[in-house]
Amino acid sequence: MDLGLRRAAAVITGGSAGLGLAVARALTAEGVAVGLIARNEARLAKAAETIRAAVPDAAIVVAPADVSESAQLSAAVEAIVSQLGGLQLVVANAGGTIGGDLLTGTPADYAATFALNAGHAAALVRAAHPYLAASNDSSVVIVSSVTGVRPGPSSSYCR
Repeated sequence: MDLGLRRAAAVITGGSAGLGLAVARALTAEGVAVGLIARNEARLAKAAETIRAAVPDAAIVVAPADVSESAQLSAAVEAIVSQLGGLQLVVANAGGTIGGDLLTGTPADYAATFALNAGHAAALVRAAHPYLAASNDSSVVIVSSVTGVRPGPSSSYCR
């Protein structure tokens, strides 16, 4: 399928596994140059290898960063844009729960979970905005969890 994305560049957080990795594979198959951001450098390298095995001509770069740290996230976006030569697509995909649920977790757990899930998406859009604004055709996708509506057993938002 041709989605008309060939020669676009994308940044994906949480791109070393799961949904982020699947999105990266699909985009590279469409000819999109992709930059992956996640904490674990070894997992990022493995993700890039996996994508190159599936899409041999894939343009893929990685930038390790803790997405809940705005300075690290901004630096990763800048490094990726520098290597890819621009940015048209952003996928904010990182997320999870830190600590226990609402009753057993600490206020610090709640703050860290919020920073990871919501804060990183806002920081990513801020970091990417100058590059997205320079493009005539840019998009942002923010992936969220169903636990905001239907809590899981370890959600810090409710019990």
